[in-house]
Amino acid sequence: AGKGLELSRFRKRPLPTRYYSPSIHEAALALPPFLREAL
Repeated sequence: AGKGLELSRFRKRPLPTRYYSPSIHEAALALPPFLREAL
């Protein structure tokens, strides 16, 4: 991953885990609105 990359580039393949999903990965990289505005 890197700055400015689209999250859709990540492969969305089934993972045999109960705690991880592509949605969790995307959410981990999200910025709160106040921080996004400050940048």
